[in-house]
Amino acid sequence: MQKLTFINLRGEAVEFGGGPPYVLEKVRGLGKPGYKLSAARGVYQHGETPYGIQLDSRYVELSFHIQGHSRTDLYQKRRELMAALAMPVAFDGSRLARLIYQNDSGAWWIHAIPEGPDPDVRLQNWLLSAKLSFRCPDPYWRAVAPDGLTLAMTDATFKLPFGFPIRLGSRGFFGTAFNGGQVVVSPLIEIAGSGETPTLVNHTTGASITVSRAVATGDLLVIDTDPQVLSVTILTDQGEEIPAHSYLTLDSALTEFLLRPGVNELEYKPSAPSIGSQVSIRWTPRLEGV
Repeated sequence: MQKLTFINLRGEAVEFGGGPPYVLEKVRGLGKPGYKLSAARGVYQHGETPYGIQLDSRYVELSFHIQGHSRTDLYQKRRELMAALAMPVAFDGSRLARLIYQNDSGAWWIHAIPEGPDPDVRLQNWLLSAKLSFRCPDPYWRAVAPDGLTLAMTDATFKLPFGFPIRLGSRGFFGTAFNGGQVVVSPLIEIAGSGETPTLVNHTTGASITVSRAVATGDLLVIDTDPQVLSVTILTDQGEEIPAHSYLTLDSALTEFLLRPGVNELEYKPSAPSIGSQVSIRWTPRLEGV
């Protein structure tokens, strides 16, 4: 089973699958994207010395047909499709629509801008072999559901959901974050306020983030390490959102706090561990092909 679902900026969804009205015939462009290799070649050198790779944008191309209950219904379905794929609801200068691909193994999404279609071959109540392309500026597929890890303290012991290992007899909370994608990802970090100044360390990469000002009990310090967002805010218990870059030490390089593919050993070190000490980390694996 294969299915593609396009969701525009208004939240309207168009599904291309095994049933009407938009019946999927085939899809291409799901695998590894093209790339450009930057390389240098010295005098008398055999071959070349590569020093960088840039992935190209991706095109997902599909063939489908439109099936209606009548000729009037057929053309109505075509108009509805064109409205859902219209450019103003696919890209507004800052936001992009999404394309979700699903098969028997799982589901993944990617930002997408539709190009086409122009279905004009009609047989009774069918429009046949329409072609549609989705231009995807960011070539990586993303898991539909993010992964997460919480390091917290309970009355009796430290607790880690999902059965991750833990070491006791230390002031720090230890856990393993597994990035199931193929490239590094920038996590979202949420530190529950308990009047402490904690440090979060990724022992796999050596990067760390340290809070230099105590976060009030009941507040939440939200750190988004995504380079396109790169924000630090306090969410108060009254629902107020306050900029909070000053809560971190100057050596806390957010863009360097990444999760490598595979295992990442994390440690959360509160200045004074208490029942309120807790940090949650969420990340979305990215893949070159599905």
